[in-house]
Amino acid sequence: MKIKPKSAETGTLKSKAHDDDFPVVGIGASAGGLEALEKFFSNMPHDSGMAFVIVMHFDPASKSLMSEILKRYTK
Repeated sequence: MKIKPKSAETGTLKSKAHDDDFPVVGIGASAGGLEALEKFFSNMPHDSGMAFVIVMHFDPASKSLMSEILKRYTK
């Protein structure tokens, strides 16, 4: 979705959708949210036309298996 500059009258952003645009969905969770993400992506169609950005809160010293787990439920 292309974002146009703010309208002088309303101060709000205007957008114009194009055929090649797609929604980007942001999801944030703590380490305990991995099970919820598994359930979410198990029920999400593979051809939804959406992109997902996942932000997880992990201990920086621990190794994350998130990508290995989520690739079982996503393409």
